[in-house]
Amino acid sequence: MVAMSNSREINPLLKDLSERKQSFRQNVVLLATELKEEAEMIVNDMKEEVYRLHMCLDERNGKFQEAASTAENEGVAFEFRTMDGFVLVAGEDIHDGVLSLNLLSIMFQGQPLRKN
Repeated sequence: MVAMSNSREINPLLKDLSERKQSFRQNVVLLATELKEEAEMIVNDMKEEVYRLHMCLDERNGKFQEAASTAENEGVAFEFRTMDGFVLVAGEDIHDGVLSLNLLSIMFQGQPLRKN
């Protein structure tokens, strides 16, 4: 009689435990799905930002290349080579007797810095 009483008490406890376990699993799956979706949105936002930055860099590089070409044709460009492989091209500009150098282009290992 005591064994049957314990059995009746244990069965509802096991059922409750099983239901809680199933609920926990569902919550974990739901959270994992939400995290994945959020991570995908962040990755997409980052891809868009990288694309935008590449476009901006391409535009600036085009302006620098054009200015460098103009300066080189006029013979007013200077090259500054760094030890780590960068080449900076600057052009001189004189306003009111003051000489200034303007950065015209940046190259690394012989290649303009721009999107491939």
